[in-house]
Amino acid sequence: MKHGRVGSRSEGPDYYLQTYRMDYLLRYQDRQPWQPDYQLEFYGRRMVEVEGTLADRQTIKVASIHEILSPMIPRPDALGPHLGEPFTLKYGQSAHLDDAKLKLAFLSVDQDSRCPIGVTCVWEGQCIVGLSLTKDSGETEKFTLTARAGHPELAAAEVFGYHVELHSVAPAPTKDLPHPGHEQYQLSVEISAIA
Repeated sequence: MKHGRVGSRSEGPDYYLQTYRMDYLLRYQDRQPWQPDYQLEFYGRRMVEVEGTLADRQTIKVASIHEILSPMIPRPDALGPHLGEPFTLKYGQSAHLDDAKLKLAFLSVDQDSRCPIGVTCVWEGQCIVGLSLTKDSGETEKFTLTARAGHPELAAAEVFGYHVELHSVAPAPTKDLPHPGHEQYQLSVEISAIA
C-alpha cells in the first residue's frame, strides 16, 4: 500500500493499493477531506490483503485490511515458473519460463547410483540427469546435471547466458526400492540470469 497526495491543511492524504493491474484508491471510513485515515495510515508501505467492494472502477470501499508476508503475494501468472524461483520438473515433461522465453525439458536419468536410505555404502553415489534448454527461437542445447553430496558445482551449468541449478532429485532410493522407475523422478531446478 502507498500514499498518494501527502495532504495539506485542506486535503488529507490518499491511500492506494498497488496491484499488478493498477493502483486502486482505498476508502475505509467516512472522514473529512483534511483528516488522515488512521486505520489505513498504519498500513503505509506494507504488503496488505484488502477485502471490500468496488465503489467505482478505481476505488475500493474497504471492509477489512491486514498485513501479509511478501512470499504470500499472489502472482497473476502463478502457475508458471519464473526466473530466480525453484520449480518442480517431472520426468519427460518440460516447463516454459515466460519471463525468459525459455523451455526446460527433463529428458533422461542417465545414472542413479545414490546410496539407498537404510543401507551402508562405500560412497554416497550420484544421480546424473539429462536436460535441454530451448529458446523461443528454436535453438536448443542439451546438457547434464549431477546431484552428488558435497559437489554443488556438478549440479549447475551455464546455458545461453543463464545459470541452471539442480536443487534436488526425488525420490531418493531406499532399501526397498533401490532403483525407482524413471517415470517417478522429479527435479527441483532453478534458472537465473547471469549478471
